[in-house]
Amino acid sequence: GYVTSFAFSPDGSKLVSASGESVQLWDTMSGSSLSIPRHHTGRVGSIAFSPNGLQMAMGYRDSSIWLWDAISGTPISVLTGHSCSVQHVVFSPDGLQLVSASYDGSVRLWNVVSHTSIILRDNLYEICDITFVDAQTLIVKSITGTFLLPLTSQPPHHLGSKSSTVPDPSSSLTIWSLHGRWITKQQFLGNHIRRICYIPPSYTCKTGAVGSPLQSHVAFGCTNGRVVLLNTQHCL
Repeated sequence: GYVTSFAFSPDGSKLVSASGESVQLWDTMSGSSLSIPRHHTGRVGSIAFSPNGLQMAMGYRDSSIWLWDAISGTPISVLTGHSCSVQHVVFSPDGLQLVSASYDGSVRLWNVVSHTSIILRDNLYEICDITFVDAQTLIVKSITGTFLLPLTSQPPHHLGSKSSTVPDPSSSLTIWSLHGRWITKQQFLGNHIRRICYIPPSYTCKTGAVGSPLQSHVAFGCTNGRVVLLNTQHCL
């Protein structure tokens, strides 16, 4: 099946990818496959590494979120609360919390130790991206707009307004994407899209591009289940 999700480890040395019910860990330097044991056979919709690289969170189409030991590949715990497929998961900078977004329209904040959660937002559908910009603030990008979402009782703040006096914390965030047959990058809220690398027709792309933490590599997925890893220094 086609690649549905992938994520780089914090140091960029590993890449984990999901294709249907198959999950694979890769060494980004050698390109070799590192097998990991599995204890859940559901279809994966999203993956994230913890900031210290010791855990992985996987959001599944069955609405569950599993926390895995990134070294041994054994399960640590299962988080339940969503009622539909989990489309995004992201760890907080300290690794003690996890934010998830689901097709049920909710964004949840989880305590990864106690496994409890609260709903940060409800009735929020078609989320394109969700990212921590600091320990207490998320940037959520959806088809209806982009806004800051505090992990407190403060209301969300929509970005891009000329009357806004709130500093834009997303100015340093880089977004890698697929535009046609080009891998591109741009600032999170920027309008300028820079073409980085042309993808030959022999590669049928399915999953959008993801950049490594150090921006040294970029990966994208194909319809045949192949994961392509590019050294961005060779593309520029």
